[in-house]
Amino acid sequence: MLQYDYVITLKRPDYKGFNWMNNILLFLSVLVFTYSAFNYKEARIFFSIVTGATLLVWLYYAFKPLDKDEIVFYRLALIIASIGWFHSTHGNVWIGGLLLVVAFLEKQVKFPQEIGFTQEGITFNTFPKKNYEWTEISNVILKDELLTIDFSNNKLLQKETEAGIAPRIEIEFNSYCKSIIQSSPVLSRTS
Repeated sequence: MLQYDYVITLKRPDYKGFNWMNNILLFLSVLVFTYSAFNYKEARIFFSIVTGATLLVWLYYAFKPLDKDEIVFYRLALIIASIGWFHSTHGNVWIGGLLLVVAFLEKQVKFPQEIGFTQEGITFNTFPKKNYEWTEISNVILKDELLTIDFSNNKLLQKETEAGIAPRIEIEFNSYCKSIIQSSPVLSRTS
C-alpha cells in the first residue's frame, strides 16, 4: 500500500441533489410495490415483504440522527428495492438494474475526496484514480483552506479543504511541494 507524505482532504460537497434522487426512486418503488401487493394475489406476500423492508430501511436512514460530519447512505434500501424490481412476473429488470447502479455509485459519489502527495507525484482518489507526476506541475500552494495546483499545461485547479489545517502544517506542506517542484527535471531545464 502506498504511503503518502501528505493527504489533503477536500471540503465535502452538498449531496442534497443525489439524496433527493435516491428518495424519489425509493418513494416510487414503495408505491409500485404497494400497488402490486394489493393487485396481484400470487405476488402479495413477496411485494408486502419487499415494501416493508424497503420502507423500514429507507425511513431508518432518512430520520437517523446524524453528527454534522456523518453522511446518509441509502444503499441498503436501494438494493432491497432492486430485488422487488427484479421480480420475474410483475417487476422491471431495467429499473432494478438502475437501482443497483445508483446504490453502487452512491458510495463513490459520497466518498471523501482526498489528494495524496508523495515524492513521485500527486494522486486524486477519484474513480478511477488520477495520478500526476511532479513534472506535470508548476506550483502547489495551500493557503487559508484553499488548495491551488497549477499544472504545467496552464490548467489551474482550486479546491476548498476541510477546516482545521494548522498554519505550521501549511508552511511545511508548501515548502515540501516547492522543494520537489524545484528539483523537477522539466523545471530545471526551463529555468
